Amino acid sequence: MADRLPMPTCALVRRFWTENPLWGENRIAAELGKLGYNVSPRTVAKYRPPHLPRNRGQRWSTFVRNHLHQTWACDFLTIITLRFQILYCFVVVDLARREIVHIGVTPSPSAQFAGQSFVEAVADRNLDGKDLAGIEALYKTDLDAFRAKRTKYLLYSR
Repeated sequence: MADRLPMPTCALVRRFWTENPLWGENRIAAELGKLGYNVSPRTVAKYRPPHLPRNRGQRWSTFVRNHLHQTWACDFLTIITLRFQILYCFVVVDLARREIVHIGVTPSPSAQFAGQSFVEAVADRNLDGKDLAGIEALYKTDLDAFRAKRTKYLLYSR
């Protein structure tokens, strides 16, 4: 292959770069290969327009800062009792407020327990059922039955 690309191919590479700024060198070289141009990814990188920065996406720290008020973290912790029994603690933390939202403890963790604990954590928050639909499918937790039980418990517990 020659040192330089022909002008039509060079223009096509620049056009791919400008019209698809999220594509990388490998993707553009593959698309050019589909069109019949045999160009290496390194050659594609050489013909990148100068105004396009290499890192076009936002950084991870920026993403976390932008979505912090919508983000919760959850994890299982192990607790060893004085009698050497192992208990599993499911903790949900609101990252924006830096507060513990919910703690659930069980001797035998399961997906249903995790789902139920998460539903209990969001029960007091003002969230739509749309936000919880994925949790219901993931953990096989019946949200309507839980809400009915919770309401019944709150009515009769006082």
